[in-house]
Amino acid sequence: MGAGIAQVSAQRGLPTIMRDVSIAGLARGQHQIQTNLDKMVKRKRMSVVEREQVSSMYNWCLFHLYNIRKQFFSMKRHKSI
Repeated sequence: MGAGIAQVSAQRGLPTIMRDVSIAGLARGQHQIQTNLDKMVKRKRMSVVEREQVSSMYNWCLFHLYNIRKQFFSMKRHKSI
């Protein structure tokens, strides 16, 4: 999910999970969202309390594609799928 989509979802009150295959990707997304929220507070489009509420709607996780592929091919060998 792109950082902008995640931000809009969280601003609408939806619990949002950000995932990426790398820690660097997660950090970039987190930084982009925090920068956008800080700008909104600075421009008085959002209060500090609202920013903290939006920030609490995020969860961050790594998406380990390698492990998913490994499990998929393991299931395929055992004819589970």
